[in-house]
Amino acid sequence: MIDRLKGKIIEREPTKIVLYSGGIGFEICVPLSVSQEIPEEGELFIHPVFKEKEIKLYGFRKKGEREIFKKIISVPRVGETAALNLLSRYSPEEIEESIKEERIEILASTPGIGKKKALKIIFELKGALGTPEEKNKKYKDAVKALLSLGLTQKEAKERIERIKNKKDMSLADIIKEALKNE
Repeated sequence: MIDRLKGKIIEREPTKIVLYSGGIGFEICVPLSVSQEIPEEGELFIHPVFKEKEIKLYGFRKKGEREIFKKIISVPRVGETAALNLLSRYSPEEIEESIKEERIEILASTPGIGKKKALKIIFELKGALGTPEEKNKKYKDAVKALLSLGLTQKEAKERIERIKNKKDMSLADIIKEALKNE
């Protein structure tokens, strides 16, 4: 399996590059940001896709981009082109946030993803995103409680993340400690 490729960029198009490595020119589909930002010599994290009549390589500058790409294409009826379009418009963090906050309009505004696909992506991936801590019920309940007290999602998460030994604390203690952390 191909994990990474490093070499010289010999051709560049908006969503495609040719990377010359080890005597071979690899055609790699990339998000728009990657084709614009990658220097003449570069390294990409690769996700190969094998189909009946072709093999395509998809390349990313960061592992996080590749991981969100893999999650998006795991959704039934959402293909590589739609996932690449999403990553061409938004960072992996913005995509994850849109999914977590169920912001359908953000995802649906991307070419190749309408309202139905956006809903499907949110439905399929909402529980699969985030750190193990964010999937924890006590963590989620603490965030909800802080939101109801007027904090933003970002502020609530940041305050909770600053607390040490929260695994051993009760929900009420986590909330009290988070309110002290300003």
